[in-house]
Amino acid sequence: MSPPPRPPADSDPPRLPSTDAAANPAEPPEVRTGSPFAVDPPPPVPRAEASRTELEAAASIDVGGAGDAGVPIDAGASVAAEMARGGILAGWLMLPFALTTAWGFPFGGVLIAGLGSVLSLFGCAAPRPRWAIVGLLLHLTLLALAGFRWVR
Repeated sequence: MSPPPRPPADSDPPRLPSTDAAANPAEPPEVRTGSPFAVDPPPPVPRAEASRTELEAAASIDVGGAGDAGVPIDAGASVAAEMARGGILAGWLMLPFALTTAWGFPFGGVLIAGLGSVLSLFGCAAPRPRWAIVGLLLHLTLLALAGFRWVR
């Protein structure tokens, strides 16, 4: 089998026909992607640009209705408070499981009561930690009960 013949050295490679992009190299041609049968999408709607002061004013919430004398709420602080409330709820939801496993399966009771204690500790960072402290005391009691039953 012989190799294919080589083109003559003085021949130029084939070129594409000239388009508008060749006439104006600053603007590249628009290349369509996707299905050739698809309908062109509508043009994008321009978004309104808001200034930084408008965004900061919208992000701060006036507490107490005192106008400028009110205390603005930091969005990050409210997220942390909601996470702490979630820790309280999760700790209280784990209490029945910790109680049943502490009685019937002590090693599982130690694990679940320990996890509930950690969640209740996270809940102590809430604005009103009363329920978190009660849940923490109950989880620690169940942790001790399960631990003594497991060691025995």
